[in-house]
Amino acid sequence: MSANILDGKAIAKDILDEVSSKVSELKTSGWDPKLISIKVGENPAVDLYIRNQRLKAEKIGVIFEEKEYPNDISANELQAAIANFNVDPKVTGIFLQRPVPESISIKTLQKAIHPLKDVEGMHPASIGNIV
Repeated sequence: MSANILDGKAIAKDILDEVSSKVSELKTSGWDPKLISIKVGENPAVDLYIRNQRLKAEKIGVIFEEKEYPNDISANELQAAIANFNVDPKVTGIFLQRPVPESISIKTLQKAIHPLKDVEGMHPASIGNIV
């Protein structure tokens, strides 16, 4: 059996080109896709990940907005912020950056994100649709 070597960069480029085309169509119809990135606390690795997300989003024409919260934010405060993004018609998708403080249940936060705005597919309903 021979191995197939995939060109990840070429595949990523094809995906970005396709999504960019769809974003252009949406913008032509008057709709600007917007992603929200939620970060809790300080973490250089997360900062790098967010920077890369921002670069890709901007490259394809998607508005990218980072929301930073202090490490001592309560679960209720964070859930309230997520609830506001869920009902904001200008917000298309939500990224929840990990890790979050141990005092906050990641599963609770994943459930708080509306499945239609759950970019990563981590809401239980999204996972159920995959399985």
